[in-house]
Formats: sequence, structure tokens, C-alpha cells
Amino acid sequence: ELDAADRQQLFAYSLERARSAEFRGWDWGWALLQMALELTDSPERRAQLLAALDSIEAEVRSARGFSDNYAIQQVAQVRLTLIEDFEDEAAARAFLYEHRQLDNVRMLLINRLHDEGSYAKAVEQIKEGIAASEARGYPGLKDQYLALQLKVLQATGDRPSMLKIHRELWLSKGDDEGYRALKKLVPDREWPDFVQGLLKQLEHNASRAVWILAREGRWHEVLQAYEQHPTHTWILDTNREPLESRFPEQMAKHYARIVAALVANTNRSNYREAVANLRRIGKLSGQARMQEIIEQLRLQYPKRPALHQELRRLK
Repeated sequence: ELDAADRQQLFAYSLERARSAEFRGWDWGWALLQMALELTDSPERRAQLLAALDSIEAEVRSARGFSDNYAIQQVAQVRLTLIEDFEDEAAARAFLYEHRQLDNVRMLLINRLHDEGSYAKAVEQIKEGIAASEARGYPGLKDQYLALQLKVLQATGDRPSMLKIHRELWLSKGDDEGYRALKKLVPDREWPDFVQGLLKQLEHNASRAVWILAREGRWHEVLQAYEQHPTHTWILDTNREPLESRFPEQMAKHYARIVAALVANTNRSNYREAVANLRRIGKLSGQARMQEIIEQLRLQYPKRPALHQELRRLK
């Protein structure tokens, strides 16, 4: 354990380096500031740390951009810890309200209101945070506030509102965990209609819609989605095994069309991808069909040695 002299020396060093241009804006600088905070055990050191915070904040206040906002939020976090260490809960609460325009501060306030059961006040802060996030065009930040709103709703047992927020979050993120949460909240008899509602909202989001169809085992509709948009080969790539096992002949025909499109361009990487698709045709429709397509390609493109070289790999 450090003695008093060593603690003072480390405190002074941390404070000095945290304020230097060398570390400003980097996590190292905040780590040094955190070290100084942990060593702040007297009113004198608190005053020195507050002076350093004033200096840092003054330097970044006029700057713009995410990094500057992050810096101000980090400074606020340190100020709050000092208040909690040297003052009372009322002072800390006053600080949270006075600085709630900073998202990390507002989220701390929301969590404290939730923990003490002040749900109406927590929701009020969540709504303000969502509005501010939307005004600034930060959808990811809005999702964080929605997650906090879910936390409050779970405490109050408001399932209809929980379903609404879960739906909004899933439409934003498209994650498997969120989808499972939706399925738990929606009664089984209502689930098919609920899924159709999601699909309707995703008319202009093909990847998310196909994800739902695959998740629900609606493989015929997954294949139809590709047939309607044959340039979306990612649909086949991400659902290859279930589609091939259910629709082998249709998939072989699609692979044949993909091969024709690939070899139309004189590009060796395209040729290699075409060969991979020819192997799939051989697996699904037989070697005779694969060899038939290979002979057609050789006749159609007799002066493409790179193509012929790649085709020879299929012997």
C-alpha cells in the first residue's frame, strides 16, 4: 500500500498527465483522471481535481462532434462522483437534474428513479431523452432510452406497452433476442397475424423480412423472395441448406442462371464462384447435368483460357 507521500506524488502525476495534450481525447487520459479521482481523499485534492476538470471542460466546450460530447460527459461523471464522496444525496440528485441534457447523466438519473420506485418521473426523463435523440438523429441512443423504458414497464407490469416497445426495438435492431421476447409477449393464437404485421412494416427492408420468413420456417416464401429479386443472391447464401434440402431442382436452376451471369464477365474470381455453383448443381441435379452446362460454356466461350482452366477443376 502506498504511503502518504507516494499517494500525493501519484495524484499530482495523474492530474498533470490527464490535462496534457498528449493524452487529451484518449481513453488513457480518462484513466489517469480516474486514478486521480480514486486518490482524492481530502478537500484540498478535491479542489485541485475540480480545477483540472474546469480546465479540461473549458477546452472542449467550444469543440464540436461526438468526441467532444463524450469528453463533457466524462467530466460530468467525475464531478458527480466527487459530489457523492464529499456531499449528500440531495446534492447528487440536484447535479443529475441540472446536467440531464448529457445522456449519461440522464440515464443515471433514470436508473436511480427506477430503483427508488419513482416510475412516473423515470418515464418523464425517458421521453425527454427519446425526443432529444430523435432531434439529433441518433437512433442508437434512442434505442438505449427505449431499453430503459422497458425496464420501467417490466417493473410496473404493463405488458401492452412492453410489447409496443419491444416491437419498436426489434424493428430498429433486428436481433434474435428481441424476436424471442416478442414471441413470449404475443399469445400463440395471435402470433401469425403479428408476424404479418411485422412483414408489412418491412416491405422496404428485404433482409429483415427474409430473416423473419426463415425464422418462421416459411421456406417457400424465402425462395419466392429470391425469385422476385434474383440479384439478391445473399438470400441463397444465408439460407442455402434449408432451401437446397426442400427445393433441389429449383435451386439447381437458380444456380445455373447464376453461373451464366458470372461467366458473362471475364473475371477469374467470377469463374471460381461459377465453379462453386456448378458443384452445387452436380450435387442437386446430378453430374450429367453439371457436365452438360460445362460443355455449353466451353462451346460458348472457346477463347477464355482462364475460364477453361477453372472448369477443369470439376473433373
